[in-house]
Amino acid sequence: MKAIKIIERLLTQKAFHEQHVSYKAYPPVKLGNRSSLDDENEEEGAKKGRMMKKEKKKEEEDKKEEEEIKEG
Repeated sequence: MKAIKIIERLLTQKAFHEQHVSYKAYPPVKLGNRSSLDDENEEEGAKKGRMMKKEKKKEEEDKKEEEEIKEG
């Protein structure tokens, strides 16, 4: 029975969160449908993507330097 009360409270809080925030006069914040965990995963993916791009650039530069050394 306690679990049902907790779930009901969570659903109620989620449904009326925006009204509660406006009632308390907090600054507006855009609330999306995605969870913060999704945002964290997206940020990690973006960081990994940037790191991979940097690694590729570095590899390309190294190859160019090797080619220049072979030519010169």
